[in-house]
Amino acid sequence: MKISGKNILPYWQDIYSVFITFLSLFLLIAPFFMELSLPLSIFWIGLSCLINFIVNLIDHNHIHVPTFGYKFLNTFFGLLLTVTRGASERFTFIIHNLNHHRYEGSKEDWFWPGNEGNGVKIFRPFIYAYKTGRRFKKEGQDLFKKMDQQFGKIRKVENTILFCFVAFALSFSISKTFFFLIIPWIFGNYFIVFTNLLFHKGCDPTSKMNLSKNYTNPFENFLFLNGGYHTIHHLYPRIHWSQLPVMHEKHIAPNIKKELVLNSMVMDTYRSYFKNDLFKEGLHE
Repeated sequence: MKISGKNILPYWQDIYSVFITFLSLFLLIAPFFMELSLPLSIFWIGLSCLINFIVNLIDHNHIHVPTFGYKFLNTFFGLLLTVTRGASERFTFIIHNLNHHRYEGSKEDWFWPGNEGNGVKIFRPFIYAYKTGRRFKKEGQDLFKKMDQQFGKIRKVENTILFCFVAFALSFSISKTFFFLIIPWIFGNYFIVFTNLLFHKGCDPTSKMNLSKNYTNPFENFLFLNGGYHTIHHLYPRIHWSQLPVMHEKHIAPNIKKELVLNSMVMDTYRSYFKNDLFKEGLHE
């Protein structure tokens, strides 16, 4: 579909992005107008957490390659992503595009894998998220001030809409706000941070080919918008997510260390942080 000769969606695959975003909004809002049984509530929250993580991936893609062919639609979509994620879309642009893609897993990167420390393995992802968040606040003040000059107005709009959305939810139910809104928001934002640890841990930030791991599982990449093809994304961040598999096979697969191409992100997470007696292992490192 076009308006004035332009495609509303330059890439038809973003029908999935739009669908998932509105599905997430539905999962966040609908429980305030419904009475759910305990088993259904647990399932609902779990599904909402998963979908919210995917929305965070959609937001990541949107700040690299705008979803729509029109600026006003991209602005609206950014506001919608702010509400569904529970976090400013412009803030993500600052910490991701202007820091992570500049330093790519090195110590200067706020998402540096070393933030996880050397404690008990099962706790390291949580320590990583905490330390990474502290680095945003401690090291990003000058950058945030500069970017506020460019994005200050839209960030104020984002924060105002988000405040009104939370106030609206609280006026219905404090408990539903916590379980059906806050928990999915926390889960989605936490896991988008955790993926940076998973991708860059044990890799060489000085190498364009070996700066991250890659995951080729077809089902995971379908679900997570080809997020497993991470090295090619760093090499060509303006490439649309639908093109990453082909670009990976052409530019990355022949040149990357074979041990950095794995099948499943889920299984790598399990092997890295949950397999074996992790409490005992972590205490003896």
